Amino acid sequence: SSGINAEYGEFSQDSVRLLAVEAGITIAGLLSESDIEQLLLPTFRSAAEDKSWRVRFMIADKFIELQKAVGTKITKTHLVFHFCGLLKDVEAEVRASAAA
Repeated sequence: SSGINAEYGEFSQDSVRLLAVEAGITIAGLLSESDIEQLLLPTFRSAAEDKSWRVRFMIADKFIELQKAVGTKITKTHLVFHFCGLLKDVEAEVRASAAA
């Protein structure tokens, strides 16, 4: 379909992914390193490469919070590569947020 319903559907899905990033950061502070790697890293990786610039912007904007929640080892091992990608994002807003 097209028009408002299609746009609303995509927005709604973006909203769910945005909420998943925020919830994942909060939950990460409560989990062990192995649980973070198994349960949350796929969400964070996907967000950093999401088709929606809003989701990529969110992960860039919250990267310091994310790094604090998951710890140094997981950040270095799993997230730095994705963060570097955000610094080169096609959307200026995402690049600016990552660089801030």
